[in-house]
Amino acid sequence: MAGAGTWRWRFDKLGFAGGKVLENLFHVWIVRLGASARSERLLPIRMSANRGVFCFGPTSEDRQRTCPPGSEAGSRRAAGLAAWSTTHTPATKQSDGIRCRSRLEDPHLEVNFSEPARSPAPPALLASVMNRSFLAKYFALALGGSERFRRNFLSIASANVAAQLIAIVFLPILTRLFSPDDFGILAIYTASQSVLLAVSTGRFEWLVPNAGSASRVAALISLAFVALGITLVLLLGAALLFKTQITALIGFPAESSRLLLLLLAVGVMAGGLQLIFQSWHVYLADLKTMSHSKLAQAAVTLVSSLGSGIAGAGSTGLVASYVAGFWTAVVMLLRGQRDLLRHLRAMTQARLRVTFRRFRGPVAAALALGVVNVLMAMSPIILLSRHYDETIVGWYSLVFRIATAPVTLVTTGLVHSFWADAADLAKTDPLKLRSFYLQSIGRLSLLGLVAVPVFIAGPLYIGPIFGAEWYGAGALLAAVTPYLFALIVFNPTTHLIVYGKQLWQLGCDAATLAAVWLVFMLLARSGAEAWQAILGASLTLLSGYMLRAWLHLKANKVQVAKFSREKSNVA
Repeated sequence: MAGAGTWRWRFDKLGFAGGKVLENLFHVWIVRLGASARSERLLPIRMSANRGVFCFGPTSEDRQRTCPPGSEAGSRRAAGLAAWSTTHTPATKQSDGIRCRSRLEDPHLEVNFSEPARSPAPPALLASVMNRSFLAKYFALALGGSERFRRNFLSIASANVAAQLIAIVFLPILTRLFSPDDFGILAIYTASQSVLLAVSTGRFEWLVPNAGSASRVAALISLAFVALGITLVLLLGAALLFKTQITALIGFPAESSRLLLLLLAVGVMAGGLQLIFQSWHVYLADLKTMSHSKLAQAAVTLVSSLGSGIAGAGSTGLVASYVAGFWTAVVMLLRGQRDLLRHLRAMTQARLRVTFRRFRGPVAAALALGVVNVLMAMSPIILLSRHYDETIVGWYSLVFRIATAPVTLVTTGLVHSFWADAADLAKTDPLKLRSFYLQSIGRLSLLGLVAVPVFIAGPLYIGPIFGAEWYGAGALLAAVTPYLFALIVFNPTTHLIVYGKQLWQLGCDAATLAAVWLVFMLLARSGAEAWQAILGASLTLLSGYMLRAWLHLKANKVQVAKFSREKSNVA
């Protein structure tokens, strides 16, 4: 071990018997916690190895320079031992291998890849659409020690599962302490907070894990703080000047609107700080603190909600408990982060201006995509609150939360595993990607068909489990079945980013969003019942996902033609 900051990865210890498992775990962890692949110069990353050396460089010429032919590294490279596109990173040959220093300000961050593996079989290809500098950082931190990697991954994964279980297991108790109206107001609050959080930090925190230096990280975080401050000032000013109009727009009850608007500002502040500090911990690969914050947030929210329910605090108590969970996570994420405070104190206005000019393009794209995605997810709640009462909103929020919890746990790993192979096949064999995509859709469709009867049967079990006030929620669960089917089948696989067609996806999602609002409002204003309006919106969302799937196949066709032309030119 060459210092506190050096990690050694011995392939012979792994033997790559579990290479595919390691690859998939790496992708789930990287893509889930990496927050964003929407920053500068998205590039598929390919890694293959059967020994212990990596040659770095964004082009083949750079890799030839860092690992020249004739050298030990060059010989290994020529034998197909490893190739990885990343930032311009100098490499120096050592007697026991190759030590590579990342272009980070952390002087101790080094990766020492050495010693040939005993197993000649290479692992499956690793591919990702993550930013190159982001992968360089996280490959060094995470895969530098397999034990550390497994511990970090299991920590955050178990925290997510535990937080979901805490929320779901105690729901039957909470539904007897709070009315559907109370849950409806909470749903309206969370929808409003989610929309505001999509713009509150300017999405600068999305770029933090991709930053190549601590000073750039500090600049991006500072810009996120500035954006959050501007958002809070505008929100509080609007709440003071246009309280009646905003209350009517959001759908808060008039008798508690003042307190709920104050809680909205406090919740947006807490949520924005949580996003910012999470990005810092992702940059540090400090997953243990993140997992602890998630568990603490879920526990505090639950305990506070139970106390509020017993005290009869109603909807404001439920919302306040939800906000308290956010602040708990913020405190845990901020605790002991002196390095971050030191970097922030050293920030200058000139540095902020340079950083803003450099990243305003990626930030604008991230903002647009983030707003569209949040509005798509929150559309049913927003529309229900505009056209139906709080009871209906509460019913929908409960059943959607119940249904999506297991769906998310099942599909989260699938989406990243699909991206892992799809990003590589899009560059190496797009024709094979087409069959792989259709095969994945077919298998997920079988899973969706198994889940459909469970959702449709909602009226039979929702009431007995959650109480007499919730019997009407079962019909909404049955009505939202098409949307849930789309989340199972198309959401894990239909991402046009693997072809570099983010604008196609943005246009498709925006058109779907507009269609959902149009269909829902036409049905609601024609006197349709809530379940009928939800069914119409759900079918529209399913159609939007199917359109995105068609665009995926179209993008594949374009990629196949491009690949064929390049292949013929080389020949």
